[in-house]
Amino acid sequence: TPGVVFALSTVVRAVTNPGDAVLVQPPVYYPFYRVINNNGRKLVESPMLYENGRYTIDYADFEEKIIQNDVKMFILCSPHNPVCRVWTVEELAKIGAICKKHNVIVVSDEIHCDFAFPEHPHTPFVKACPEMQDRTIICTAPSKSFNLAGLQVSNIFIPGRELYEKVKTEMGIISYDSPNNLGCIACQAAYESGEAWLDACKAYMRENLEFVRAFLAEHLPAIKLGMTKEELDDVIIHKAKLWLDSGAIFGEVAALFQRVVLACPRATLEEAMRRLEKAING
Repeated sequence: TPGVVFALSTVVRAVTNPGDAVLVQPPVYYPFYRVINNNGRKLVESPMLYENGRYTIDYADFEEKIIQNDVKMFILCSPHNPVCRVWTVEELAKIGAICKKHNVIVVSDEIHCDFAFPEHPHTPFVKACPEMQDRTIICTAPSKSFNLAGLQVSNIFIPGRELYEKVKTEMGIISYDSPNNLGCIACQAAYESGEAWLDACKAYMRENLEFVRAFLAEHLPAIKLGMTKEELDDVIIHKAKLWLDSGAIFGEVAALFQRVVLACPRATLEEAMRRLEKAING
């Protein structure tokens, strides 16, 4: 397909009906909300738990929301954007067991899987939950890891024949079912020959992450500011003059957070941290 978001929207129409409930786990990638609402489906949220700087799944709430709303589909973000959790096999298996119990289709957006570090290995959802393969759709793409979004190609894996036929039929209705040839060639080249480049890219991003953690610990240890969302956005945009992603776009539970992109030159990151320090201390 020409992109994962395109695929998500197509899948929502193909395997659910108008008014059906589709569940997400906020804070989560904001186009998830759009593909549910814009297609006339019912958005159901099961917020993740946040404690001691780490997000976990609220399994009790997850199952309760499925039962209460007769949820037909769950859109999983794995690894999770924006909270950067790589779900363990045990976590995925527990989610899968609940979905199987209640006959919920799982659409797993695994577009960031290539960025998982070795100490937190990514597990495809159907590997953790093989009993769910006929009820699972997995979405990947080279667009994030190899910066190929402009070539419009993504890879959608649908092991179950029934789901596959439904999605293929919907793609035919849309009449946008031919991938970009240049995108296909770039995708193949990236996966066949891009491992060394990707490893170097991940090493650079790890160093950027370590730099930001060290900078905040030394210069802004009290980064929890006690501001409203509007005050925080004002500081970030007008005082620090940074263009980050406000946490609110990922869900109100993340309204007091900001998402920072670390995939940039170190000099850019250093300048951003200096501006942040000056704005907050000022």
